[in-house]
Amino acid sequence: MKIRGRWIRGEFAEREAYVVNVSGDHIVTIDGQGRRMCGQITDFMSDAGNAGMQLEDELQPAPRVFDLEYGAVRESIAHLSGVSLHGAGETRCWDSALDYVVDDGEGRWGIVGFSLHGWTAVLSRRGYDDDGLARAVAMAPGDVCAELTRLGGCALMEGRATVALWGGRDDVWRVDSWSRARESGASVLDAEFLPDAQWVNDIGVGHYGLSRDKCDVVIRLARTFVPGRPLELTSEALDVLVDPTSPYQDEARRRLAGSGRLRCNDVT
Repeated sequence: MKIRGRWIRGEFAEREAYVVNVSGDHIVTIDGQGRRMCGQITDFMSDAGNAGMQLEDELQPAPRVFDLEYGAVRESIAHLSGVSLHGAGETRCWDSALDYVVDDGEGRWGIVGFSLHGWTAVLSRRGYDDDGLARAVAMAPGDVCAELTRLGGCALMEGRATVALWGGRDDVWRVDSWSRARESGASVLDAEFLPDAQWVNDIGVGHYGLSRDKCDVVIRLARTFVPGRPLELTSEALDVLVDPTSPYQDEARRRLAGSGRLRCNDVT
């Protein structure tokens, strides 16, 4: 998608151009004659009237959250199947019925807390020093602040969080633009935010190596979830998800036994 606008101040004031790239506080544009212009992102306004952080969100909008809790349940089920195929390289699991833990094994991790009123997340990316949690607590509503503080204080976060998010069933709130939030660590939740059709191609098949039939099983199971309550997996469903001949089946079943959200009577 091309974003058109004009420079509203600075060296290129009043010139119309298309956005080529945004990096940090700088923006690069190109005009109709192919001339490139670079300056502060606050000096350029899109035709939609956006500048600064709003312009960044126009370029890379926050995901339209259909239901993050559903996405987390779906991902935790698929993760079990992925572990049975490849072993444990990352973590997508439930620490309790309401707290969901993610760790991509590549320096991004965090925890998401769910409630009947919405969700909160504190996330971290190795190599980033920004105290995103403190900035979020300074502007978030009171009930959100308390939950962000609780999650940020858990042992998993090691006393640091580079980004914090909160929201409901259909929105995402954060201090910075979505592109900056992703760069700071929120991209660890990319899979959970995807709609089913894209998830199957990008994550189910593309990341975990599941068959499309197995992806369908994951989705059907995830759609039976009830907010805040454990999800019961039948032994038949578990046999489909976790290949009994897999060398990693014991690890997958161990993770299921330790899950705070997924249940199976055959696994203890």
